[in-house]
Amino acid sequence: MTTTTIHFTKAALTDLQPGKVRDFYLDSKEARLGLYVTTTGHKSFFAKLVVDRKTVRRKLGNFPDMPLPMARKKAIQAAAVVAGGSDPLAEQRKQEAVKQEQLSSKTTLQEVFDEYIKAKKQLKPGTIKDYRQAIKDTASLWLNKPLAAITEDMVRSRYAEQGAHSSARTANGFRVLGAVFNFARVVYKRDDNISYFPDNPVDILKTAKIKFAKVVRSTKLEVEQFPLLWNEVHSWQDATARRYLIFVLTTGCRNKEAASLKWEHVNLKAGTFRLVDPKNKRQIDLPLPDTVQASLREVEQKDGYVFPSVTGGHGGYIDSRVFMRKLKSAVGSNITLHDLRRTFVSLANSLDISFYTVKWLVNHKQSGNDVTAGYDVADMARLKAASLKIEAKILQRVQL
Repeated sequence: MTTTTIHFTKAALTDLQPGKVRDFYLDSKEARLGLYVTTTGHKSFFAKLVVDRKTVRRKLGNFPDMPLPMARKKAIQAAAVVAGGSDPLAEQRKQEAVKQEQLSSKTTLQEVFDEYIKAKKQLKPGTIKDYRQAIKDTASLWLNKPLAAITEDMVRSRYAEQGAHSSARTANGFRVLGAVFNFARVVYKRDDNISYFPDNPVDILKTAKIKFAKVVRSTKLEVEQFPLLWNEVHSWQDATARRYLIFVLTTGCRNKEAASLKWEHVNLKAGTFRLVDPKNKRQIDLPLPDTVQASLREVEQKDGYVFPSVTGGHGGYIDSRVFMRKLKSAVGSNITLHDLRRTFVSLANSLDISFYTVKWLVNHKQSGNDVTAGYDVADMARLKAASLKIEAKILQRVQL
């Protein structure tokens, strides 16, 4: 940084070129007027003042938007105000701080939540939809309230009320609400870096130890349910639904990832399919079981979704609720699509397939604390061999 005194003229200031650092210039005609030039060439006038025995710079305006005569006049006025015992910029900042504080006190939960979603650019559309539903379930009555008006007592009361109906949904909803408050604490700050929302009322659930215990679902198909499921599925007139469900069962694929699968990512010749944008962000090629390959060859296409929605909706197969009701009735339990993925993993473990191989097949995220996992690389031959074993076990059970 350099400070140079020159005679300010419009031509002289226009000719100033940017350097490697910000450069400062003082006017030889009016010593209280200065101009700085950034490394990108931006130029701004400033007043050089002495406030509380310290030399400070107060920005006046940009050059050439502000004419030079006006800049000289403003520098003289600023110096006169300071000489009178006040700092105009400090007063302006104080007023801005009061204005911002008043504004933040009116900022609603809905406004902060929308900003939170906008900032989370990595979120998938499905995840955003889940977050919106979670915040609606949890805090629909608070969405238009100022964020600062939501208290610990309100959180405790709502948590107990909602949790009596569904502890799992309640826990998820308040997890999202807590994340929104944490976001507000970091993003909404004053100039002195103090947050407008320093407290998170959702923290009271953890502090007071009143959180509901997380219920980990462990349901899967029982041995006697395999033939019931298989017979039910093969009785459906909706061939897409049949292919979709068999695909999920025999690959262990997440239901949403299966629904978004496109033909361009299926290689029937190689017997593989590719997850392009899975939950863990890791693109991967996985084996297609023989049963699935045979069913897909019946309808092989070059583009579009492998399991298109019969309702014509946007995206892949979205009609699962209709056929899942039939499936639940046939097998005699409240089975879900994710239970089929859990069944796949359970069968793999019963066949003593390598733990790491199973993780690759279902595309589970490798643990950051597992050093060995970092050395294990997906090998298609190994994955295909494991896939065939699991498929054979499924076919054996459906024929009971």
